[in-house]
Amino acid sequence: MSDRQTRVVNEAKNKIGSSEWAITTTKANFGQGEPKCNLFVADMLATAGFQVPMHDRSPSRRLILVDFVGYMRGDYDGQRPPTCNEWYEGSVPGTQLVGQGVDGCQRCWPGDIITDGSHIGIVSGVRKVISASSRVEDHLKIVENDWGWRQGEVSRVKIFRYHP
Repeated sequence: MSDRQTRVVNEAKNKIGSSEWAITTTKANFGQGEPKCNLFVADMLATAGFQVPMHDRSPSRRLILVDFVGYMRGDYDGQRPPTCNEWYEGSVPGTQLVGQGVDGCQRCWPGDIITDGSHIGIVSGVRKVISASSRVEDHLKIVENDWGWRQGEVSRVKIFRYHP
């Protein structure tokens, strides 16, 4: 694990319990009602010293919020961070696929990115992920839990290592 990956995990751990990325808030041009899990990951990567690729919000490249857990949208001054689906499809520059499903979960390191295409988080330890939860039972806060490793989830997750 690199020093920057360690910083990503430490930055994310410092945000546990925060509602700054809650679905009920507005942040970086993500409106209320929009999931911000991809924004949380982008913010933690940037805070740890990674350059996060941004995309123009031109009409030809704009992603629309299809449903509650679908494609994410938002922007930073006319740009937006990669969506959950872009991570899942491996189209984020500087990423390396660690693995998919159980294989990926067994080979991942803290600081790796885990996604199923509709949610995304940061691997923080063995069977642990930090993410911006949209679940009411998580009080719409940053949580550390076993998302991605649960039965019914593990087969569809992909793990990526980000090293641009």
